[in-house]
Amino acid sequence: MGNGALTPPEDLNDDVKERANIALIFIKPHCSGIEKVRKFVKAQIEAKGLTILAEAAMSAEDIESKGCIDKHYASIAKSAMETNPADLTPADDKKEDFKTAFGSTWEEAIELGLIFNAKGAAEKLGSMDGDNLVPLEGKELDKMWAAAEKKVKLAPGLYVGNIGEDEPLYVINGFYMAMREKYVTGDGIYYYVVGFDSEEISWAKFRGEIIGATNPEDAPEGSIRGQMLANWEGTEEDEGLDMDDKPNVGDNGVHASAGPIEGLKERTVWLGYEAIDDPFGEQLIAWTGGKAATIEPWLNDAEVEEAKNYELKGKMFDLTEDKDTPWAIQFCNNLALA
Repeated sequence: MGNGALTPPEDLNDDVKERANIALIFIKPHCSGIEKVRKFVKAQIEAKGLTILAEAAMSAEDIESKGCIDKHYASIAKSAMETNPADLTPADDKKEDFKTAFGSTWEEAIELGLIFNAKGAAEKLGSMDGDNLVPLEGKELDKMWAAAEKKVKLAPGLYVGNIGEDEPLYVINGFYMAMREKYVTGDGIYYYVVGFDSEEISWAKFRGEIIGATNPEDAPEGSIRGQMLANWEGTEEDEGLDMDDKPNVGDNGVHASAGPIEGLKERTVWLGYEAIDDPFGEQLIAWTGGKAATIEPWLNDAEVEEAKNYELKGKMFDLTEDKDTPWAIQFCNNLALA
């Protein structure tokens, strides 16, 4: 058995388990330590008909020691922290987008050594402290990234921007270091594992109406993110949330799983669950051949080249985004039997 097996409440009978959506919600580091925010989020979860299956705080130290943030944003993190840009292979149309945006071909920029991953850019732009190089802090690199007028999406989770002033200096995923620092320092996160009957609350409704759009400005007023935007300040006269800053696209209050497969992956990353110990994971394994190894590629967002009886192809997380548990299980069963 894995660590911290998730046990649904007794009133979640077998019929409901077969169609229950299970998602991870966590309060992001910028406001996870605020008691008013925690109370607000929990009250909203319960008021909107979601069942809390588990909840707890996770410290910044645990997030770093367990590698949670780097596993959660695996492809983004690898491109920002490990991959040599010369080893990247953007598609031809993306190379053309690069040339259109920056006036140089991808190959020319690579040959001239002008493209860096975020870690490399931080080191190049760092300063000497005696005999030691002190890399640029993530938040400083993030400011330069935010100020860059042009950015190009080369692939899912892969972005490049020119942060140079007098001469080009292209950086891959220049935002990641600052985002990572928020998780591995400070207050950590506070998470809830929630369940909801897909016949009553679809995954699309969960994300769109209950959680709200990624950009709080676009979120419905009654959604969690919409309400956090409206009530983020606190004064003696009102019942605001006492947040330090106005929510934005990055610091939008809460994270929520985008779909059932990605949600299962997130629970293995953040909570240390084994897939077999998770109610949805157990079903998924049973319906796809009974072996945990069968679903492992999907949990790593494998590319689906062809799905029999489905005119779909692409990354698994994208294909199952906003899909409900019964659909995801049928889809994966179809893949396993193909």
